[in-house]
Amino acid sequence: MKKHTWYIDMDDTLCDFAGQAYLDLLECPDIRWPQSQHGFFTKLKPLPNAIESLKKLDEMGEDVWILSRPSINNPLCYTDKFLWIREHLGLDFADRLILCTDKGRVGTEDDYLIDDFDWVNLKKPKDGEMERTPWKGKQFRFGQGEFGNWEKTFEYITKNIIEI
Repeated sequence: MKKHTWYIDMDDTLCDFAGQAYLDLLECPDIRWPQSQHGFFTKLKPLPNAIESLKKLDEMGEDVWILSRPSINNPLCYTDKFLWIREHLGLDFADRLILCTDKGRVGTEDDYLIDDFDWVNLKKPKDGEMERTPWKGKQFRFGQGEFGNWEKTFEYITKNIIEI
């Protein structure tokens, strides 16, 4: 039996979304949303220690899933995200890829989310924006404080949650 269930975001948590968006905007400044272009997600570089950390969690018997929000401006991103996961983490992880526009509809109070976006303290949506469901479990805000990078995040997990 798996110990804990982990949902890991992709963009700016596993891979460098912001860095690639910046490069694409420099190259094509007329494209307002670089992520709307076919192939954008397959170009993303893994963040340092991200791949190794997920594989270690999996090897430790943890239940690890990728939970990513698709770009509604790019219907091909569903395929691109799958291809990225398959290339960098393998087919087994590609089989554990969940693409969902409202992450709060996934998981339970006992589950963990590692994501750069705050899914716990959601702000009221602006006109025309979809209302989102808050995350029910515990969230680690990746890129912030003690979860500033994968080295810090994995150290926190192994010291405070997973008994090694």
